[in-house]
Amino acid sequence: MAWPVPGEAVASVEIDGNSVFQNLAIIVIFFITGICLRTEEVKDAIRQWVASVTGIILILLVTPTFAFAVNAIPFSPEAYAYGLAIFCLVPTTIASGITLVLAAAGNAALALLLTVVTNILAVFIVPFSVTWVLGSAANDVSISATDLLIKLLITILAPLLVGKFLREAFGKVIKPFVTKYKVPLGMLNNGSLIFIVWQNVSTARSDIVSTPFTDLLAILGGAIMVHVVFLIINTIVVRIFMRRWIPIREGVAVIIMSSQRTLPMAVTVISFLPESLGPTGQLTVPCVMAHIFQVLCDASLAPMFARRVEADDKKKKKKQEGEHGEGGAAVEEEISSDSGGELDGISNGNGVEIVVEDGGKGTGTAAITTSIERATSVNGKRVVFATREDIV
Repeated sequence: MAWPVPGEAVASVEIDGNSVFQNLAIIVIFFITGICLRTEEVKDAIRQWVASVTGIILILLVTPTFAFAVNAIPFSPEAYAYGLAIFCLVPTTIASGITLVLAAAGNAALALLLTVVTNILAVFIVPFSVTWVLGSAANDVSISATDLLIKLLITILAPLLVGKFLREAFGKVIKPFVTKYKVPLGMLNNGSLIFIVWQNVSTARSDIVSTPFTDLLAILGGAIMVHVVFLIINTIVVRIFMRRWIPIREGVAVIIMSSQRTLPMAVTVISFLPESLGPTGQLTVPCVMAHIFQVLCDASLAPMFARRVEADDKKKKKKQEGEHGEGGAAVEEEISSDSGGELDGISNGNGVEIVVEDGGKGTGTAAITTSIERATSVNGKRVVFATREDIV
């Protein structure tokens, strides 16, 4: 912001109207994402299909509709509203969301599944949703959904798939490399994103500086409002389904991932929009504000989610111990069987079934008292002993 000349110079290098260095940075971001993308755990999340489908619908269909409301906010200039609307339309975060789900004791495998599926599907959905939302707001602006789709396929999906292919095809080399250089790769990824934002902000410096401070505060308020509304909507939906179909760990993952939005794709989409919508810097500013707030907000909420998950785990454990204790207490009562018979499959008056693994079959009348500590297994009211000596 203080010295925009270098950023303007870098952004001015173009081929056929497309910024060379911005596109290279975008390709680097998604190629690194591809080689670092671990999908081995995704199959574990598929079993929770209700949570998976709920999260995908919330991310790609439900929350993006809020972009229409954002467009109605009278920001000045209107480019700020357009930028925030674009942020509503893109899918969930690629890396930070999974980290936050882990911190909140949620299902990280489900978070990974939502990341992979929604970011791939969004490449085909976002061009048309952007055209629909912004076209209805900016009537004098023409946006080609097909052209935007082709550009996203080239700059996002292609490098992502190439990176993932290299990881799977040359796993013995790529996977140890990614593990060893995880921090430098992360820095390169984040540095590429900052590089794009720097160019956009530099080219729009005069427009941003001329924006009154009160308007910038209003934009920040709009960015905060977007994430808060997403959290409320997603929490209500998950709580409804959690009563029967979605366990708490999966519910936490759905709430966090459905409320987050990915800054790299938002910035990528902005870089391909016509200049008539406004300077790319103005379109980018609300996206950056919203991204920073969502990370800080959900990081502060993560401990609360983790406590809820821990309390639920303790409740389930206590319930299981209570069921086992009920069976064990009943075992210590007298069991009747026929004289001369073996104790196999005898049930006492309390419905506790005693099984002796080396015993024969029959019934008797001898009264026998046993201790649950000698049992080899306890399953509800079915108690198994290895030999008859264990129950005397």
